[in-house]
Amino acid sequence: MDPSWEASVTDSINAIYLLFSAYLVFIMQLGFAMLCAGSVTAKNALNIMLTNVVDAVVGSLSYYLFGFAFAFGDSSNPFIGTSFFALKDIPSSSYDYSFFLYQWAFAIAVAGITSDSIAERNWTSVGRTAVTTTLAGSTAGIVTLFGRRLLMGHWDAMDVCNGVLGGFVAITSGCSVVEPWAAIVCGFCAAWVLIGLTF
Repeated sequence: MDPSWEASVTDSINAIYLLFSAYLVFIMQLGFAMLCAGSVTAKNALNIMLTNVVDAVVGSLSYYLFGFAFAFGDSSNPFIGTSFFALKDIPSSSYDYSFFLYQWAFAIAVAGITSDSIAERNWTSVGRTAVTTTLAGSTAGIVTLFGRRLLMGHWDAMDVCNGVLGGFVAITSGCSVVEPWAAIVCGFCAAWVLIGLTF
């Protein structure tokens, strides 16, 4: 068998497999749209459908322009890619258009999950959640810092980090319903529980 012919067949099968997989992942977008449209009131169902379509079309353009480059571009740093913007130099020895489409399908699916997860939320509840979480963590961090300083006689940055984390954990279950002053009390109590358990 001619090796070049065998390689051509292998490449074709791989491309078909990637495209078929991309189509399956894209169907998830439709599933998210149906799920979320059924989870909101009738007056917002059209907005949910529109959001999912916008996720797909905006996601297509942004992933083409810079998303793929950030994720898969060659780079001298370990954080972010700096090549393949607007699919320049694609196909390459590493990536082709099928691979791009496959990764794009995942990218827009993630965007769909994120936007649908806040459908019909009260962006007030979201604000309160952010405020109470911040207050509880900050209070726990500062109380842990000074509390451990009084007990141990020295400052420790790790105490602040553990305190902030403890405050976050303590407020988690009620962060969307408690008042800001109660979040401070929660963080204060969490700090002393943490200090008592680690002293």
